[in-house]
Amino acid sequence: YRAMLATGDFKSMTTSLKVNEGRQRPEHEFCWMLHLRCQRGVRLTKAFVLLNLEQPLDQSRPFPLRLLLTAPSWPQSLLQPRSKRRDTRLLNGEACGVRFDVIEPFRNAEGGRDAEMCVKIVCLEGDTCEDLQLSLRCPPFLATLWRSLPRPDG
Repeated sequence: YRAMLATGDFKSMTTSLKVNEGRQRPEHEFCWMLHLRCQRGVRLTKAFVLLNLEQPLDQSRPFPLRLLLTAPSWPQSLLQPRSKRRDTRLLNGEACGVRFDVIEPFRNAEGGRDAEMCVKIVCLEGDTCEDLQLSLRCPPFLATLWRSLPRPDG
């Protein structure tokens, strides 16, 4: 592994995408397990909650929805949408919806196997929020990107 890092031979690394449905709770709260199953030699690199809307929003106005991280407790609990970035090109922005970065709760996961990350959709403008929630094409889902490095022996 260290030899590969030193030589910069990253061509044989692979990235995979997993999509997980959230479990819906009352009050439009959605939850996912913080302890995700993974294979040996694979590392979680990115985690996003995706909101897929029926209609595209007016790009000239700020996105009216935010995600409130309700569990675990987190200093920055109100999450803003992320701009499209090259490092997430496996997620087509048009097809997958608006992205909210949630990698930190997974990196700093505490608690037992039953620990969860939960979010709630909130609105900057209270009167339009219900209409926007109704315009979701599907419930929010969690997309995780995993990177695997080949074994040093080949």
